[in-house]
Amino acid sequence: MTRWITGFILGTLIIGVTSPWFVRSYLPKVHEASRNVDVLRPHSSYRWRSEGYATTKIGPLGMPGQPTDPRGHVAAFHVALWGDSQAEGVCVDDSHKIAAHVSRRSRNEVLVLPMARSGDDCNDWIRQIRSLNTNPDQSIRIDAHVFLVVQWSDWCIEVDESSEKTDQRFNELAENVPAFMIQAGRNVLTKGQDNEIRSFRFRPGPVVSQNQPPSLASERPGIPPQVNFQVDSAAEVVKTLENGPSDETLGDFRYSATELRRNTSTERQRALLSKQLNRLSLQTDRPCVFLYAPLFPAIIGGKVVRDDPDSELYEQLVQHCQKHGFEAVDLRPDLDRVVAEGIWPRGFHNGQFGVGHYNAVGNEIIATGLLSSKLIANSIWHDALSNDSETD
Repeated sequence: MTRWITGFILGTLIIGVTSPWFVRSYLPKVHEASRNVDVLRPHSSYRWRSEGYATTKIGPLGMPGQPTDPRGHVAAFHVALWGDSQAEGVCVDDSHKIAAHVSRRSRNEVLVLPMARSGDDCNDWIRQIRSLNTNPDQSIRIDAHVFLVVQWSDWCIEVDESSEKTDQRFNELAENVPAFMIQAGRNVLTKGQDNEIRSFRFRPGPVVSQNQPPSLASERPGIPPQVNFQVDSAAEVVKTLENGPSDETLGDFRYSATELRRNTSTERQRALLSKQLNRLSLQTDRPCVFLYAPLFPAIIGGKVVRDDPDSELYEQLVQHCQKHGFEAVDLRPDLDRVVAEGIWPRGFHNGQFGVGHYNAVGNEIIATGLLSSKLIANSIWHDALSNDSETD
């Protein structure tokens, strides 16, 4: 018994000491009044270890990878970058994030304020823009808003004005329990990357999923590589492209734009997109730029898939941008170009190339697209002329 207890204690200590090399961070959140949202605590460090391998320094206002306080900063032009985890960029080191690429390429003339948070959508961004506009602290200067558009599900959604609230129990857990213990608990209690609660059973025998086709039920566990799967919804593809392929998609992944949209109303998406862009236009008079960097090209089932099934929605976005005075920048040609050269803008060595989040190459393409924006370039030029005239 003594040996068992000693082994348990020593094993736990070894795991605890080495866990920062292998286990992501769990950090408490604090309320950021100017944005009216909860953010990771400024000046803390956030580790990411599962897809990519990086440590992110959380800066003022909860900005990932941007240690510079925008209040009083001398950069000629301040850009707020909005998006979800793709723009947040915790998969790469701070020097390879979008903000760092923009700073280097602009010779520090453009300061990017990364406001992106994992899981956010346009309702969150519009709510924060409204809060920044009404914030009595006018020292936070924003000259333009840039939105990274990767998934249309972030824009083609119903209006939601409800404010968020972080569960204080999570903050207490993150504050007081080591990350490796939290991760161990998640591994036991949840499954996959959706945090779905795992169902436990205590009887022998195979498990047949209710959603599994009968022809495949008898072949579990282990799917033969020659089996072809037909995907019927865009949601399945998006999930695969974000998280990498699951065991249901190991076969030859066949799809078409028509099949992807079988359960999706394009007209409904267009209506929701129009409504959200109208909301945005009412909340800010600053230039707004949309960088379109979709989940394609992608490697699916061992094949390169280049066609973007959502081209119609992008054309709709372009029309709305013309109506509201916004700008849309299409990054698909640049993504296609690097893929043709054998360089993938998404994916990591400890994941799978062609799917998942943008890597350093992808972030550099996005940064270049941001600086190529005519609205931003014209605004920078206008500000430079204004400053020169004031100096004279």
